Amino acid sequence: MKFSRFLLVILLLTPIFTDCQYKDYNFNSLDQNLWHIQTPSQGDGYVYDYFFRLCSPLIDADFENSEDCKCCLFEVWSYTNPMGIQVDQYPNHTDYFCRTMGVQNPPVWGESNGLPYVIYSGGYYDRRMKIQFVCDENANGYVKSVSESKDTSTIYTLQLATNIVCEESSKKLSGGWVFIIIITAGTVLYCGIGIPYKKFAKHETGKNILPNSGFWSSLPGLISDGFKYVFSGCKKKNATYETI
Repeated sequence: MKFSRFLLVILLLTPIFTDCQYKDYNFNSLDQNLWHIQTPSQGDGYVYDYFFRLCSPLIDADFENSEDCKCCLFEVWSYTNPMGIQVDQYPNHTDYFCRTMGVQNPPVWGESNGLPYVIYSGGYYDRRMKIQFVCDENANGYVKSVSESKDTSTIYTLQLATNIVCEESSKKLSGGWVFIIIITAGTVLYCGIGIPYKKFAKHETGKNILPNSGFWSSLPGLISDGFKYVFSGCKKKNATYETI
């Protein structure tokens, strides 16, 4: 019983999918990384670093031990769900200038020349960050280039190369769809074999015709116990006459 409760709590608290998807493209694998690209001085003496994530916001742990972004933690603390940070550093100086390029509020997805992109806005002085995907059959993911442009505000365009957006790769089933197919097929087999067996071999009727009917009947109580256990700080509650 304790093991079943523990397993149920883990399943309830573990996310199966993230929302890092656009149409048939599944970018969950790319969302695990903190992406970074550095550009050399353009004659002004500064070195520019760009840090960003794809779908999940930047967190403290991304920069706690970073020597390249000493002011990034302040940006993480100053903005709600920052997605990217630009860092200016003058060579041989310890001064860093950080600017948030966009926040998660929510993202805007689209396509350009048949390839997807995502835009985050709401950065420093209304800055925006555009992540443009480009095809590279041999790449799991790398930042190919970065550029800046201006209309009403600064727009950072970061090219993220990956084989996910290549035509042949995009036709493959994603891990999420494979999981759904397995669960669906398993459910069909579970009911298709279990119900006839319970009915004709065991001569069960009503709800007892379901395979493992006792477990499914107790499932709501297990879910309730699991949430109570988590919200109590995973502490064992002393038994009393009332709880028994």
